[in-house]
Amino acid sequence: MKIKRIHIENFRSLKNVDIYPNNLCVFVGENNAGKSNILQAINLVLGETWPSAKSLRETDFFGNNMGNSILISLDFEDENEAVRRIFFKAGLEDDELKAELKMNYWHSTTEYYVKKEIREQFGILYIKAIRDLQYHLGQSSWTLMGKIGRLLKEEFDDEIDQSGKRELKQLYSDIKGKLSISKFNQLEGELKEAFSSQILRTEHDVSLDFQHFDPLNYYKTLQLIPKEFEEIKNINQLGDGMKNMILLALFRAYASTFPGTSIIAIEEPEIYLHPQSRRSLYTLFKELSNSGTQIFYSTHSAEFVDLEYYDDICVVRKEKDDEGVYSTFAKQLNINDFISKRRIETGLNNIKEESSRQFLRNISDSETNKAFFSRFIVLVEGDTEKWTLPIYARKLNFDFDSRSIEVVVVRGKSQIETFYTIYREFNFPIYVIFDGDKNKQNSGDKNLNRKLTSLLRGIEVDWPETAITTEYAIFENDLETEFRNALSFYVDLEQKAMESYGLRKDRHKEIVAKYVAEKLDETQIPDFMKELILKIEESWNSRYGV
Repeated sequence: MKIKRIHIENFRSLKNVDIYPNNLCVFVGENNAGKSNILQAINLVLGETWPSAKSLRETDFFGNNMGNSILISLDFEDENEAVRRIFFKAGLEDDELKAELKMNYWHSTTEYYVKKEIREQFGILYIKAIRDLQYHLGQSSWTLMGKIGRLLKEEFDDEIDQSGKRELKQLYSDIKGKLSISKFNQLEGELKEAFSSQILRTEHDVSLDFQHFDPLNYYKTLQLIPKEFEEIKNINQLGDGMKNMILLALFRAYASTFPGTSIIAIEEPEIYLHPQSRRSLYTLFKELSNSGTQIFYSTHSAEFVDLEYYDDICVVRKEKDDEGVYSTFAKQLNINDFISKRRIETGLNNIKEESSRQFLRNISDSETNKAFFSRFIVLVEGDTEKWTLPIYARKLNFDFDSRSIEVVVVRGKSQIETFYTIYREFNFPIYVIFDGDKNKQNSGDKNLNRKLTSLLRGIEVDWPETAITTEYAIFENDLETEFRNALSFYVDLEQKAMESYGLRKDRHKEIVAKYVAEKLDETQIPDFMKELILKIEESWNSRYGV
C-alpha cells in the first residue's frame, strides 16, 4: 500500500497543505515548522487511537479556533487495495464538535464509515521521537511486535498443515503435563473450590495455565529477551540509548522480513545514533522504499537527506500566507517537471532522471545536504569563503549561525548554477559569490562567467568587474586579490600564517585566509568585506521581514 496524496486543512499549524510523497518522504525544516504535525495528522487517521471528537483539543485546530474545520485526507495509489481514500473530518455543528472517519472505494464517490478491519489493514507503524520500546513490545495491531506476531501467524497458517498443528498442540499439552506437579494441582483445586464457593454460579470458572504459548496464536506471546554478557536483562534495566538501538533493530528486522506490509512513520530516526549508524539506517530506508515499503520521517540530520534524490525531500516552513497569517507550507519537487524545466533552461534535451541523479551523486556531499536545514544559503566556490565569511560576519555583529545561514561549498564555479537551480526550486533565499578569474584569461572561466552573469544579471559578461549586490558578489579576479589590494599589510599576514603552520607558498590558501580573518579586528576589515556582509544581511532581512 502507498499514500499518493496527503491533503490537510486546519490541523494545528497546517492551514492548507498538499503533499505528494514518494515511497521515501523526508520532512526537513526548522523546529516548530510543522514537520511532526504532518506525521501526527497521518497517525491520527491511520494510527492506534480511533479519531473522534473526544480525541481532539482546541489546540488541534488551526489558530486554536474550533470554527476552522479539520480535514485530513489520504489518497492511496494501488487499486488492488480496493480503498481509494480514507479521510477524517471534524468541526462544529450547532456549537457541538462532531467528527467522522470515512472512506471511498475506487470508482465510487459514495462515502462509507471506516470499519475496524479496514483501519487495521491500513494501520501505520508510528515511532515517536520519544522512543517507547515497552509499547512496541506489546501486542496491539499498531505496535512492532504486534505486527510481527500477526504476520508470523499468517505465515504459520500457510506453511504448517493440520497434521503439523495437531502435533504441535500435543507437544504443548505434554509440556504442560510435566509442569503440573502435585502442589500445582493442589493449588488449582483450592482456587477452583474457593471461587465456586464465592460465586455460587456454575457458568463461571477459573483455572491456572501456562501461557507461554497461546494455542490460537503461538506468536502472540513472542518476547524480546535482551542480554548483556550472556546475562538476561529486564527491559527496564537498559539505558535509553540501548532501548532505542533495540527498537530500531527490531524495526529493521521487521521491515526487511515483511517489506511493503505497513506504512511507516518515524520522528527523528537519528536520535542516539552515531554518524555511521545514521548513514547505514538511511541506506536501509532507501532499500526498503525501493522494494515497496513507504516510509515517512522527519529529521535534523544531513545523513538522512540526499540531494541525489531531491524528489524525496519535502521542505517544511512556517511563513506568512497571503492574509498575513503564519502557517505551515510544504515544498517538494516533482522530478519530471524539474527535468523538463532544466531541459528548457540548459538547452540540453538529453537530460533524463538517471543522468540527473548520477550527476548529482558525483557533485553532492554532506555539505550540500546541510543546506536543507538552513533558512538562507550562501553559495561559494571553495573553503576560503566557507571558513572566513562567518568570522567576518560575527565580527560585524551579524552572526550566521543564529540566523540559520549556511555557507555551502560547491567545489568550483562550474557547479554553482546546478546547486543554485535546485535550492531555488525549494524556495530557499540564496546569495551567490564567485571569482571572475580575469587574471587567468582562461576560456573555460570566460564561458562560466557568461553563464553565471546571465543567470544572476540577465546579461552575459565575459570578464565581469567586482560587483557586490543584495543577490550576488563577483570578484574581478578572486577574494585574495581583493584583500591584497585593500590591505597593505595583508601579504605580511599571509607570510606569518605560512610560517606559523609550516605551509608552502600558494598552498592551503583557505587556512591562510582563516588565519588573517581571525587576526583582523573590526576596524581593520576592508570596506569591500563590510559591504559584502551588509548586502547578505539586507538580503536576509528582506526575506524574513526584519
